[in-house]
Amino acid sequence: YGEAVTQLAAAPLDNPIARLLLLEEVTQLRATENEPSMQPLVDAALRAAMGHVIEGALLRIVQGRAAEYVDLRLCAMEQVRRLGGPRAVPLLLAVMVASPVQHARGDSRYDSDPLVQLRLIHYCGQVRGEIAAAVVELPGRKDWQVQSPLDFLATTILNERAHYSKLRTPALVALTWSLQRPRLDPDPTWVRTWREGRP
Repeated sequence: YGEAVTQLAAAPLDNPIARLLLLEEVTQLRATENEPSMQPLVDAALRAAMGHVIEGALLRIVQGRAAEYVDLRLCAMEQVRRLGGPRAVPLLLAVMVASPVQHARGDSRYDSDPLVQLRLIHYCGQVRGEIAAAVVELPGRKDWQVQSPLDFLATTILNERAHYSKLRTPALVALTWSLQRPRLDPDPTWVRTWREGRP
């Protein structure tokens, strides 16, 4: 019985509804468990089930694109970053990239809201080395959709055509910081040279 309880919420279920139903069942199990030796195991299963529900909800929120939920997305992005640490940055990029359905209907690769873009730029500028170059590959995503934090910053810089772009300068600062370059060069030419020279 103890082994069954331990395995109950060891891994997240694929379906969000199934995760909620499991959480409900484990909550009921905790309310009725009278055996003192089993209570810590049920408590651990309850925490794990709650964690899976919360993680799934946060990831679904950051995948959204609706303009009226920008504040909610920003809050969810902050929670994912805090809970996951620096390694959450490549994960956010992988989760937030346009789905095949969104891509087919012509949506932009990432949420086009400037606040969301700036938040991603900020997060990408916080990571260095291996994490900055890391790529998270998710099922159903094509190779061309996958970007590391460094690639995201470089692409943002090179895609911004407006002279007074609100994104180019923050992305230049973030890439400079992430690459630990000694000074900021506002001319984006170096970014193209750097990207073309990467293996």
